[in-house]
Amino acid sequence: MGKFVFLLVLLAIPGTLRAQEIDADALIATITGRAETVDKLLPYLESEDTSVRLAAFETIIGTDDPALLELAISMGFNDADEVVRARALKEVLFRRSNIAIRIDRAALEEDEAITAALDRLKFGAEEVWPFFERFPETSCINLYTRADCYGPAHLNISGLTVSFANSNNQTEGQFVLEDDGILRGHVNYSGVAIPAEMVVR
Repeated sequence: MGKFVFLLVLLAIPGTLRAQEIDADALIATITGRAETVDKLLPYLESEDTSVRLAAFETIIGTDDPALLELAISMGFNDADEVVRARALKEVLFRRSNIAIRIDRAALEEDEAITAALDRLKFGAEEVWPFFERFPETSCINLYTRADCYGPAHLNISGLTVSFANSNNQTEGQFVLEDDGILRGHVNYSGVAIPAEMVVR
């Protein structure tokens, strides 16, 4: 955790300060100040009380501080409580401009049905799908431009589960955020379930 916090502190130093002739005293003061901020927040993000951890997460993401946001999301993804992990997952998805579907084609090459389906889909090792409209109140993100949540081409987030339908390539499927912080599931196409991961970080 110490190295991670130090990197967050360095990332938080304004770019103009890094680009100019560095004033060592100013740099040390900035690092010290940021480190003190992180040190003060960590007890709340690591609290044994789930409600405290969740409150700390909500408070930090409201600041829009990139370094603190990364800290909160990283810890949220690995939280022991599903509620905190689910909240971190939704926050990440609604801040992204796309998702990537990752498929290990080499591991699946002996399955003729899956290989044929991937060939028809023209899927490579990773497929990137752009996001369009977002609807936080219904946990919906469109994969096609529409003024409302578009059923045939959208993502839906429910707890630790992300389901999708994509009429652009006639696929649908579901992914679950597992304990190791990876979304695993299947892309279903023409009756074939293709094992895959959804990349959100």
